[in-house]
Amino acid sequence: MKKKLLTLLVFVILIACQQVSKKEKDITMDTIAKQEINKIILDTIDETMMLIGNINKEGLNGDDFIEWYQENYKAHQLDTLTIKEINKEIKEVRIKVFMGNLV
Repeated sequence: MKKKLLTLLVFVILIACQQVSKKEKDITMDTIAKQEINKIILDTIDETMMLIGNINKEGLNGDDFIEWYQENYKAHQLDTLTIKEINKEIKEVRIKVFMGNLV
């Protein structure tokens, strides 16, 4: 029962997040298209390089990040049962993933 409620909640949140006007959607897509992808800058706190802004898998597999990315990618276990349940409900939903961390 809890799993069904959680799935329903995720579904409702995802649908609510998709309620964007066409004008807003066009502006957002234009902004994203103009942004630099895989921008690398120096983290002044720990003197390492970091990706900032829009990134893709190519950026994560870059020289500065490949060891960390590959190790964590291989270690991650997907919850395939939940994914199958959610996929049944969200045929036309687009999901954006945001990552970040705090020092």
